[in-house]
Amino acid sequence: MSVENMGENMNVSMQFDEGDSRLPTVFPRLAERYETPALQASWYPPSRRKAITGRAAAVDIRIIELSLTGMMVEAPTNKKIVEGLKLRLAFHGTEAIVQVENVRDHGHPERQKEQVVGLSIFRSSEEFEALVNDAVHKLQIANRAR
Repeated sequence: MSVENMGENMNVSMQFDEGDSRLPTVFPRLAERYETPALQASWYPPSRRKAITGRAAAVDIRIIELSLTGMMVEAPTNKKIVEGLKLRLAFHGTEAIVQVENVRDHGHPERQKEQVVGLSIFRSSEEFEALVNDAVHKLQIANRAR
């Protein structure tokens, strides 16, 4: 397939067969991520409760790393959290739609019922963006002081 014949919106990874050695295994990060003290937030993951009541319930999570374009969170294990899923995230009175980029078990023996989830910010309010920008700026300053 020549570059001229590819659609403009085609994802780079879709141009290769799975397992093709030319396909990058790790795509570069868009922005540097900073470790944070655990920041409380909540999200609205899919659950059985939604099928019963018609509403998704808020679940508390902790943001443990933050960047201008995404975050890493610790959350209760939920098998319905899969790569590509978009869900609503609430943080200090602001909201954003985030997309799941990766999911893994927590790995700590005392946190077997938790998972670590990498998220990218898909769509956000201006207030959410301002809050994240301010937090990342403070984390950048704190990291330089170390």
